Amino acid sequence: MLLKNALVFTENCKFEKTDIKIENGKIAAVGENLTDSNVMDLTGKYIIPGLVDIHTHGAVGTDTMDSDFDFDKWQKYLLSYGVTTFFPTTVSESDENVCATLERLAKNDNVVGINLEGPYINVNKRGAHNEKTIRPGDTSEMKKYIDISGGKIKITTVAPEIDGNMEFIKNLKADGRVVISAGHSAADAETAKASFKAGVTNLTHTFNAMNGLLHREPSLVGAALAEDSVTCEVISDGIHLHPLVVLMLYKTLGSDRMVLISDSMAATGLEDGNYALGGGSMEVIVKDSVARTLDGAIAGSTKNLMQMVRCAIEFGIPKDEAIKMASITPAKTVGIDKTCGSISAGKVADLVVCDDTLNVINTFKDGTLV
Repeated sequence: MLLKNALVFTENCKFEKTDIKIENGKIAAVGENLTDSNVMDLTGKYIIPGLVDIHTHGAVGTDTMDSDFDFDKWQKYLLSYGVTTFFPTTVSESDENVCATLERLAKNDNVVGINLEGPYINVNKRGAHNEKTIRPGDTSEMKKYIDISGGKIKITTVAPEIDGNMEFIKNLKADGRVVISAGHSAADAETAKASFKAGVTNLTHTFNAMNGLLHREPSLVGAALAEDSVTCEVISDGIHLHPLVVLMLYKTLGSDRMVLISDSMAATGLEDGNYALGGGSMEVIVKDSVARTLDGAIAGSTKNLMQMVRCAIEFGIPKDEAIKMASITPAKTVGIDKTCGSISAGKVADLVVCDDTLNVINTFKDGTLV
């Protein structure tokens, strides 16, 4: 198939008028004067890479940790918004429930990655995590989880200040299979800097569930912003962070280090009401599209990643930069950029046809119009 005459978000992260040839589920070529017997004329349309959400707990009534977890329903919803790759994300739970969740996800061939958020976090910065299941990092337990997942765990969150967790970070870094993200943490700047040397390369939903940034106490946030090797997740819904803070983070980090995530939960795509997080372990009330636990903590978002991109643009971030921060930047952050995240020959043909305001017209997953 040949997608012709569209403005394409190319490998250099700019829109250019060019054509895309798809063969056997992959991008065969990007350029001019391409030929194919099956042509789709997309004059006046835009094509962007399928979005990559590395931090999402659920949507349309399903949750990663539900015993009746419905991946297909969740994926269908996200594909309609141009999100073609996503990592089902856990919350802190008992060993038994974590194992059961990982076994379910490992059996699903469509799950390309898992985000293990917790249980190795700080109970005092738990947010919407169950305090009874939070525990220090355990290297043998983590290796067991990686094996049960079939190697699908790509990223995990750790609070570096908890006793034993710095050594846990070093062990996980030496293992080399999982990206280590600092979050749900009260770490000060010195502890944060030590954790970066030990192996932390990412920050979990920056500013949320961590100490704030003060001019004499820069904390985990300040240390991460000042460290070029650390990427920072950002929930750009205007609720988790003030729009000016989202814009400030972009101007500080740039599009190579700022990663847009949804952190969405089961109520995403649905109406206000009562929901559950973590397979029913936490009750969540959604009012005016804001999800909170019974004690008032924000419990994830109710927006998908494309909606986060639109919000970022509304807050003043250039369109091409916002798209980049939801496609190739997250893909690079978790090491899957050789197969997805941008439009170039050899990559999977995950493509989104949209208008100039990013309203989705068509989505291609693995080269198939879905």
